[in-house]
Amino acid sequence: MRYFMYITFAVSILMARPPESQPLPKIFVTLESGAIQIPSSFSQGVNFLSARNFFLFEPSKADIDTEQLESLIGKYGNYLVRNPDAILTLKGFYSSKIDDILSPRIGMELAKKRADALFRAIVLKFPSIGDRVFVSDDHNFETTFLDSVSPFDMRVEFEIFSKKYHNRKFYPKQRAPYWRESYKNIIKNIAPDLEQIFSSNPDIDALIIGNGFSPDRKGYQWLEFLKKRICERMDERFSQRIALYINPFSKQKTPSAELILIPSINCGGMNEILWSKPNFSSTVTCSIDGIQTLPNKFYCSFNIFDKFRAKIDCINSSSLNIEIGDIPILPTDLRLDFISSEFGIAQKSPILTIQSTDSFSGVWNFTIWKPELKRFSTFGGAGMWNVANAIYSLSKIADRGKITMIANGSNDSLALVDAQKFWDILTTQICSISDTKRDKLGSWFEKNNFEVELSPPVKNNDESLEINFVDSNSIKIIIQFLGNKK
Repeated sequence: MRYFMYITFAVSILMARPPESQPLPKIFVTLESGAIQIPSSFSQGVNFLSARNFFLFEPSKADIDTEQLESLIGKYGNYLVRNPDAILTLKGFYSSKIDDILSPRIGMELAKKRADALFRAIVLKFPSIGDRVFVSDDHNFETTFLDSVSPFDMRVEFEIFSKKYHNRKFYPKQRAPYWRESYKNIIKNIAPDLEQIFSSNPDIDALIIGNGFSPDRKGYQWLEFLKKRICERMDERFSQRIALYINPFSKQKTPSAELILIPSINCGGMNEILWSKPNFSSTVTCSIDGIQTLPNKFYCSFNIFDKFRAKIDCINSSSLNIEIGDIPILPTDLRLDFISSEFGIAQKSPILTIQSTDSFSGVWNFTIWKPELKRFSTFGGAGMWNVANAIYSLSKIADRGKITMIANGSNDSLALVDAQKFWDILTTQICSISDTKRDKLGSWFEKNNFEVELSPPVKNNDESLEINFVDSNSIKIIIQFLGNKK
């Protein structure tokens, strides 16, 4: 009897143990063709856009125009579909003055109705993500959007975060150019989480933002050290997904750095192909081995020089075709990273070679949030890092180019002052990426035949409140380039 009791107890203990997690199968991807020829004298225009993270309402209203919201809902809905660890929180707000509300309770109800309206619109179009979209009820519902009361106070804000990661801070030693010893344990703890998030979520990136540091080459070296130590513990392909930004507008006196996760859709990701002349369309078929049953979709990122991610494309398992005409095209080698939310990143990234017979040219337009605004500081800093990597990559491919930076101001003179301010940020990031001293950067541009122009904006006659706000609080960076077969 006692023997039977021991057996029963042992079996119950074994049954109570959680099942051991099985290692994911290793995925291997090959391309049927490793090279593609683009047409003679090929030219292409590409638009890179930073999505806004707010939606405005009319005074005292909570109803929405679904057609007006179509693009915004599509961006955030597709983002959550592609990134299974992403969580979207909707925060509703009201203005006691403009909404003409005297009772905070009534104002709170209006703010929640606004957030609920967006929740229903998103979940109706993307029902599969309904369990990852939430309406906040524990924030200050009357917080103004700007420093003072404005029509932007009647809004819903979109906040994206990852359920598997919490922001971490690093502090330097006071009298030596090194980080406190705690950085080692922090990196040891967060590196596996970051690698898992990057492996399963193609559009979740990271930013190391420095506050209180000198916004120069030496300041960026502090952040470069942290990034290097983090990347030593991860797949080296994820290095390009960690951006660096020293915040020159920070009022913080004690230096510190923080590693946060950011959505690529807010930081100048590819939006659309504006033109391709002559028209060009080509398909590359891939094959995937290592798993018996393929998931419905894979995601493929197209990377230039391990620096710039030109686009992330969805690949249907039914055909496994990659449409090359839908991506930014340059005569160079592209590294293709294949990611599945179920199985992670493929073991090796195949190389696709784009070949040119003669000349090629292009225009890349970037719209980046001004990092000067506190609410857009991380989006703007990461977006400008993205542009700096694009400039570096193009300098290696094109024979010559021109960079035009456009920023808004109350008049043309102030607009140029604004443009110069943000150009200084961008050039410091280029110094970090290219490992160039600041006093040698002029020679770097001259060597690569790149001109620079700071320009006032073209007047916009659109009276839309959102469009005027985006224009006033974003930077336009236009990169024109051309080259010949090398």
